[in-house]
Amino acid sequence: MLALLGFAGDIIYAAPLELVSGSVTGQLRTDATNGLEVQPYNVGTTALRSSYNQTLAQNYKTDLTVFARLAASPGNGSYTINHTSNLRVLTNDVAFDDQLTFRFVPTAEEPAGTPKLVKITGHGYSTNLWNGFGGNQGIGEDSGGELLAPDWVSPIDNTPSVFKVTVNGQVMDLTRNHLADHFTFEVNVGDSFTVDIELFAIAMGRGTWKGVSASVTIAEVPKVPLPSGLRNQIPESEYQALISLYHSLGGPGWYFRTGWLDPDAEEWFGVGVKDLGTGEGTVDSIEILGDGDGGVIPSSIQDLPNLVSLTLTGFDISGPIPTELGSLVNLRSLSLSAISISGPIPPWIGNLTRLRFLSLGGNRFSGEIPDSFENLVELENLGLEDNKLSGAFPDCIRDLSKIRYLNLENNSFSGQLPEWLGLKRFFYLSLANNKFSGLLPRDLNGAPIMGVENGLTLNDNYFSEMDQDPAVGGTFPADGLTDDEFFLLALRE
Repeated sequence: MLALLGFAGDIIYAAPLELVSGSVTGQLRTDATNGLEVQPYNVGTTALRSSYNQTLAQNYKTDLTVFARLAASPGNGSYTINHTSNLRVLTNDVAFDDQLTFRFVPTAEEPAGTPKLVKITGHGYSTNLWNGFGGNQGIGEDSGGELLAPDWVSPIDNTPSVFKVTVNGQVMDLTRNHLADHFTFEVNVGDSFTVDIELFAIAMGRGTWKGVSASVTIAEVPKVPLPSGLRNQIPESEYQALISLYHSLGGPGWYFRTGWLDPDAEEWFGVGVKDLGTGEGTVDSIEILGDGDGGVIPSSIQDLPNLVSLTLTGFDISGPIPTELGSLVNLRSLSLSAISISGPIPPWIGNLTRLRFLSLGGNRFSGEIPDSFENLVELENLGLEDNKLSGAFPDCIRDLSKIRYLNLENNSFSGQLPEWLGLKRFFYLSLANNKFSGLLPRDLNGAPIMGVENGLTLNDNYFSEMDQDPAVGGTFPADGLTDDEFFLLALRE
């Protein structure tokens, strides 16, 4: 049997292995002095399901016997098909071709679609005895000149020896010197798979008899419960990166830190793990709320390459954002709000081209928005409020066609708003408390606006009047702009 032994009682066989259909067919042949004799045999599914064990054929003239048995061990998730033939070596051969179809039966613990790993093990050999001496060799192997040919070619029809097992296109060839071999493959619970076993062996020579034995075991590779604890669920490099993050950002002062630094804890608060419980998990999200203490974002953040979401808020960060954060190209959401970072916005943020959500509000960023933001083509939500940013309205936003939420309030942006800036592209737009001046874009003058979910704040700037279209005329608010268009509209001062 397969090496299912050696595991304790924790082995999991939730979905039993079932024989769906099967047949064991074959024949014995002898080219004796009285002419060719053939003894066929065919065992169907019904007999195989009851652990079939019987001598299938005998020819006492030449002492040919075949024994075949399908042994089922559903509790251990395995089946074994055995063939044994004793052939008196005048000129005899044996052949069989088995087709066995199995499936794992769905259960509540392992429903249809659950992946399983199956191991196929084959073992075949022949024993040649003459004058009291003998030995085992691979099926089809030359035994020092005692056989007709190295490949065991039958003198009846020139057929060479073969012993092969095929499953789902994978072939295990045990002919000649391969006494035993195995391979594994995956199958889902509920899906069937067919094991095709082919053997043709010849008994030739001057010995008293030849024995041919072939067996194939189909068995589930058992699931052994994984060790508990986050450390055993993710790569060591990711685990160490989390430890570094904790110490660098003052972990003892975090509002929520349940599980952190305990290698046996199943979860660490704020840490999301994809494929948790498989032993092949990876950290894909981090959300940490600090208490205002200082710290730094460690460069080891780059050792969390599969992060999809990163939120760090409520810190007093010293130093810049590490450039290594720019290597986290799988990020969809990045929030570094209210962490007191100063200086220019790093241009490498433009490398994070999968971002949909970016919040850098509540910091001390200064200067202009870098042109590299034009690379953030998936961006839907951009929050840069409450900083010290300056310059004209960022032109790099123009081609960000998916952006729907834009908050630039409480900065020092100046100049006239660009004509291309229309409300039709936003659900929410806040430009309050800046130094914008001049005419408001014409799009505000009676243009279609996107309904009650829109918010627009323009207060505390230096706008003069609406840009008038000579063909339309009018002053703000234009005809057709009703009070149910916005949930928020602020134009004061």
